[in-house]
Amino acid sequence: MPDPSPGLSSAESHTDPNHGLLFALAGARRIQRELVDGLPPEALTTVPKGWRNHLLWHIGHLTYVQQALIYGLSGTPMPMEGPTFKAFSTWFGRGSTPLEWESQPDAAQVLDLHDRLWRRMADDLATDRLKGYKPYLTAMGVELTSVQEALAFNNVHEGIHYGFMMRLKGALERG
Repeated sequence: MPDPSPGLSSAESHTDPNHGLLFALAGARRIQRELVDGLPPEALTTVPKGWRNHLLWHIGHLTYVQQALIYGLSGTPMPMEGPTFKAFSTWFGRGSTPLEWESQPDAAQVLDLHDRLWRRMADDLATDRLKGYKPYLTAMGVELTSVQEALAFNNVHEGIHYGFMMRLKGALERG
């Protein structure tokens, strides 16, 4: 897996107001990948008894939500192509479950987009491509009014799902 946080150091002095948010996101994406790297493919797509989702679903969900929150609500064209975003919406949107999928996503593509698209967002933030924002009330009752607020909320969301992923992996290991 490539280094998920190139150029993002906590020790450097930064004038970029997004640096801390991106540093946290880089760390979240790194530990998510470390959790799934090296697992056999079937472990990524096994839904343990009593669960609604699997590890690949969480990876795809986090990728989808980051794209929807940052690009979808800023009005900036998404790096995730239209048909791919539509498929991700079906597979990984809120309330979705692999237990109801009619088709399967390509695991390699899901993992690649998880690694790659947040970096593109960081580049777009650095070049001021993400300027406007349509206010949005999250399911948690948090109103987001800017890209920076959306990125902060996204980081909380990533942490919540990492916790689920750790528990899910433990359930898989226990059989």
